[in-house]
Amino acid sequence: EDRSKPIANTDPARPVLEELETLTMVLGHPSYSIETIELQSGALARPRITASAPDTRRAELLLEGLRRVGGSHIAEWTATYRNKPDGGVTGIYTGRWEAPPGAERAGGV
Repeated sequence: EDRSKPIANTDPARPVLEELETLTMVLGHPSYSIETIELQSGALARPRITASAPDTRRAELLLEGLRRVGGSHIAEWTATYRNKPDGGVTGIYTGRWEAPPGAERAGGV
C-alpha cells in the first residue's frame, strides 16, 4: 500500500451553502416555521426539511415553492404531512441532489 497517494474522494462536493441561500427564498416566508434543515453532501444523502405551516394548503404551497425555486441543485421534492395537536401542519420535505456536471462520465452519482 502506497501511503504517499492521496485518498480518493468518491463523493462529489455539493454546493451546500449556495443551496441553503437558494432555499431561504422559499423558507423565509413568515407563514413557515423551520424545525430542521439537513443538507449533507454525500452521494446517497437526501436533503430534508421539516417545517410547520398554519394549514395543509400552505404546507402544500411550500412543496410547490421548493420544486419551482430557481437555481436549486435539489430535484424531485416530495412531502408527507401530519396535523399538529395544537393546530397547524408539519411537513417533512425530502429531495434528491442533482448529479454534479460530469458525474456521469466519472462514474459518480
